[in-house]
Amino acid sequence: MFSTLFVFVLFVSYSETKPASSKPVKVEKNIDDFHLNLYKNVVALNSNENVFISPYSVGLALASVTAGTQGKTEKELLNLLHSKSREKLTQSSKQLMAITNTSEIKLANRLYVDTEFSVLPSYTKQLQKTYNFTLASVNLNAQNKTPVINQINQWVSNQTNNNIKEVLSKDSLDPKGPNDKNELLIINCLFFDGKWESEFQAQNTRDGNTFYPDVGPPQEKKLTLMTRIGSFSYVDMSSTIGARMIHMPFQNKDFTFTIILPNKNVTLAQVESRLTPAIFNTPTTNQMVVLAIPKWKFEFDNDMKDVLSKKMKISELFSRTKANLKELSPKKYLHVSNIFHKTSVVVDEKGVRAAAASVVRVITSGTPLIKIYFTCDKPFLYAIRYKQTILFIGRYVKAIDTSNMPAFIDGGLGR
Repeated sequence: MFSTLFVFVLFVSYSETKPASSKPVKVEKNIDDFHLNLYKNVVALNSNENVFISPYSVGLALASVTAGTQGKTEKELLNLLHSKSREKLTQSSKQLMAITNTSEIKLANRLYVDTEFSVLPSYTKQLQKTYNFTLASVNLNAQNKTPVINQINQWVSNQTNNNIKEVLSKDSLDPKGPNDKNELLIINCLFFDGKWESEFQAQNTRDGNTFYPDVGPPQEKKLTLMTRIGSFSYVDMSSTIGARMIHMPFQNKDFTFTIILPNKNVTLAQVESRLTPAIFNTPTTNQMVVLAIPKWKFEFDNDMKDVLSKKMKISELFSRTKANLKELSPKKYLHVSNIFHKTSVVVDEKGVRAAAASVVRVITSGTPLIKIYFTCDKPFLYAIRYKQTILFIGRYVKAIDTSNMPAFIDGGLGR
């Protein structure tokens, strides 16, 4: 039985298995920096946990929000996405979406707008033209939100081939404050289904292998490993990041499954701290390799608001008073309250199926309604004044029996 340890970073690249002959899709020069930075910051908030995200999905969702921003809010998002202008971002987004023109990738975008909210036509036109959005009008603020949540979850499930069945929980749209109101949801769905160029044979899959985490004791007999011997694009990067890298080809060689395996006595966290987008494009050579990788299924969900606000310095977008979404709607106090992100991945002998859904929740938080209750059911002070002059002053500290009081006070200055 073949037993080894594989700690990995998942990366679906745009290049061929042999970098020298690849023709990558031309995208904004530094968009990959955002993808990797997002991954690192999600890891920072989920240390010692399994993580699986789609920076591609989140990036497109944020780009669609950027189309509705102005001022500092727009600048923060453009800086986050490494784009010099909204026009450049639109161009790079179109190029990124071109990746989905394959049978392995399915991308769907939809705008769910509350029935009482008005979106600027210029904004919806931009979303439809650049990101192929469809529009749906629903009651996002119904007293019973279960039907609309079920409707949205069903749409997401359909777009992800039932791999993500519940992107919104039953309380995802509940107001946090008395004046919060859901205005629209910007949803991005991504589904990938890739078959290995050469499948793993089921008879070479073995249960009961030990996994050795960087933190904590070995996990005895917890790992199922699939094994295959073949020629793979491989490179030893021990001198740069303390790890080795291998590219596994799919039937469509425009997609690869990349694994970065830390060396002995090197932790994954140490390798991650040295990662740059260029690392993934390090030249490789074809080598005969005995490859053993885990067989697994995993789901991950995260509110990207925490990552973006706490780690990546995005503040205005989430601020009730500072967010500038005037290209989306002129309504006051419009801001993003959450960016729900959920993913699913299955890796088995036949290939990889991965799905992601990103939901940007845009709400308004109006000026709080004044509700003053003044109930004198405890000790209080009282006074009779003439203009600024106190004529009488007293305190009421014990209940007074009023059973013998007349029905009304006699008139006439005591006469």
